[in-house]
Amino acid sequence: MKHRIVDDKGSVLTEFESPDQGNPTIFLAHYLHTVEPGTRLGIERFEGAKWVDVGYWATAE
Repeated sequence: MKHRIVDDKGSVLTEFESPDQGNPTIFLAHYLHTVEPGTRLGIERFEGAKWVDVGYWATAE
């Protein structure tokens, strides 16, 4: 399944393939350490012909 990590400004940090039963939040946790404190990161999943928010968001400390 195709996912991507986005920030709260709409920038895409990375796209990746995740197994159907995989846990894409592991990628989110990794990228929290690469951005400025206070930046919100989220996960989107590619469904059909568009990207949709999967509801996982976290804020860098």
